[in-house]
Amino acid sequence: MNNYGIKLLGHIIPPVLHANSSSILGFRIQNTLERTVYFSNRGSFYGNEIHNNALRVNVFLNGDFFINTLVLNDRIHSGQSATIFFPFQTKDKGDYRLQIIAAEQGAKTSIDNGDMLLDVVIEVTDRSSVFDLKRSIKQGLFAFSYSELPLQLKKLQLWFYKTKLRFPHRKSSSKGTMVLQLKDINRQLAFMEKQIRKSKVASLPCYISMDTTSKCNLKCKSCFRNYIDIDFNTKPDMPDNIINRLIHELFPTAYTVNLSTIGEPLLSSHFESILNACIEYKVYLSFTTNGTLLEGNNFLKKLVSALHHIEISFDSSFPGLFEKLRTGASYDRVLQNVKNLGKIRHTLPDPKFNLGFSMTLFRENLEEIPDMLRLLSEVGGNFLKTDIGVIFSKKDLHHSVLSHPDLYNETYAIAQESAKKSGLKLLMRPPFSKNCLDEAATYGICDYLYVSACIGSEGELKPCFYQVLRNSVNVKKGFATSWNNKRMQCLRLEHNTNKCHPLCRDCYLILEGGDSVEKRRNQFLRGDARNLFDELVKCDKGDELRKNIWFRNKSGQRSKKNYNNEV
Repeated sequence: MNNYGIKLLGHIIPPVLHANSSSILGFRIQNTLERTVYFSNRGSFYGNEIHNNALRVNVFLNGDFFINTLVLNDRIHSGQSATIFFPFQTKDKGDYRLQIIAAEQGAKTSIDNGDMLLDVVIEVTDRSSVFDLKRSIKQGLFAFSYSELPLQLKKLQLWFYKTKLRFPHRKSSSKGTMVLQLKDINRQLAFMEKQIRKSKVASLPCYISMDTTSKCNLKCKSCFRNYIDIDFNTKPDMPDNIINRLIHELFPTAYTVNLSTIGEPLLSSHFESILNACIEYKVYLSFTTNGTLLEGNNFLKKLVSALHHIEISFDSSFPGLFEKLRTGASYDRVLQNVKNLGKIRHTLPDPKFNLGFSMTLFRENLEEIPDMLRLLSEVGGNFLKTDIGVIFSKKDLHHSVLSHPDLYNETYAIAQESAKKSGLKLLMRPPFSKNCLDEAATYGICDYLYVSACIGSEGELKPCFYQVLRNSVNVKKGFATSWNNKRMQCLRLEHNTNKCHPLCRDCYLILEGGDSVEKRRNQFLRGDARNLFDELVKCDKGDELRKNIWFRNKSGQRSKKNYNNEV
């Protein structure tokens, strides 16, 4: 037994359920330690721990991983208790063994790793033989005490603070305190509604992404815009009335707003008004930029007053390769802009905003990660985020990281060691797994149905980065109305069921595992590139994927001269 300090206080997991039914099961735990216990609610696809020594509360069914549960606020203080709910669907009749285990966040998801909190057998049988009055009353009281009653009280609190915020305040500090209280109440309500899978919600999303512009001043080699028959630069920015409505309706309860999805956010005609609104409503601003417009000392000083997280797209430490991959950008100019922002960051007290590079990985820049970490340290940043580049055409397939899984794994180990020595944070997808037969495990319901949302440049609720709604839902008549549209309610009800959208079923944001080449192909190969990859794998012609690699000298070792001269 490990000393995790988690004690089971009670549960409403019945010994009998009827076949082909859906239920919300719950259990209550307590922290018996003299310190706060932290939890990880969902795995990051970068494989990084959210907090040192964080725990997971995992549910297993018949020995197989079933779901990672949600713990409100990601922590339980000493002596405090928490009630956890999770969905459970039965299939055929029979006995099902359900086990709940507390385990370390970084440990392999296995029934043998961790402390057993509960071990019960559920008999799944015909509907007619299930009913038990005493048990039903007990379950009803548990659900009312720890679910329905807290939910209604939290909704009342939310209404009270929203109403109070409408009245003018003599002191700006009192308004600021009230806004923070409103955000906290809304977040708690959102997570409570997510736990019990409410289809119609009273909360608003805490984390927002907005496409305020589709315009961009670069033509990067790897960008999807080059492969779609749409001229995004001719599309208008988000209409003023929609921007104003979103600010008025969402910013009082939002923690962060991210302006990075399609276009370059600093080209948006609304950037100044959004920055002002972030300052007024204490919303943290996050975005990814190509860095070409990140200039002006007065602008930068105002920006950092609301800035929480900024990523500069920077794909190579070599000027020649950088300008090859990011057509239209000047290596020296972008680097100087980042240095200027880094100098301002250095003068700020802790906690400082996050400043880092966002690097798209291909074969030609894969081994550069240690160099990028050194460059990042020089400019005053604190993190490097990398991700595997998407290949859209078969003629570019040999540039894909998927064609060099062994090299990726070697680079991963070297890069993590470099990051550790330099004190920088490296966000990098885990190495390729050898066993392509491992099934990915679900980490619960998607954030984009409750606590996060995306709004497109024309005001359409997406709700995530993929088009999972059959027809767009526009927020011009009010976000709350769109947020509880019948189609959104349907998405919430059907999530984690056989009726859910195909894109939701295999979404990498809610799955653990799937790190093999075969499974990553669905994310990072498109069109004829994916078809060619499948053909080569079937024909055992993997060596052909390694031909014609860019930027290699005769000895097979890369060099700065090769990178800059051969481009």
